Amino acid sequence: MTLVLGALAVAGCKKDEMKDSFQLGGKSYTVTGAVALYSRDADGTNYELYLLMDGTTLESEYGSVMCIDLYFPWSVNELQAGTYRIGEVVCQWAEFTSYTQTDESYHVIMPGSVTIEKSGDNYTISCSGTADNMESVSCSYTGPVQYMQDEYSEVSYAKRMSARKK
Repeated sequence: MTLVLGALAVAGCKKDEMKDSFQLGGKSYTVTGAVALYSRDADGTNYELYLLMDGTTLESEYGSVMCIDLYFPWSVNELQAGTYRIGEVVCQWAEFTSYTQTDESYHVIMPGSVTIEKSGDNYTISCSGTADNMESVSCSYTGPVQYMQDEYSEVSYAKRMSARKK
């Protein structure tokens, strides 16, 4: 099974301990990269931002990721700096998924927030919140984000579904 869902991390760490890390409850992971799948149309741009952990790739059969869904109701060419509350217009949802040969874990993160900053070619992405199991989540990543066009456009799909209901 291809891993296509993502993750956030747990709170309560000192700033130095948070560099490129994700924590959920008592578990810690190292964030080793970030990929932003994007789709856009005339009404906006959708990003599924994946924070990849412990060497996971989007093609990995096993691994851990946090996925943050960001929708900008205008056309943008890259992630926009700002702080976004999870569950609101721009940051619609966030989730953590981990698959191993012996264990599977999935958690929705809400409430919470995501902060994105950019300096040159690097981004700093930080998150905090509460998972659906009531454990604290926190994450931090600084580095490049790989952009890939999403072949399945949620923006276009949502518009088609909305038009059918009329």
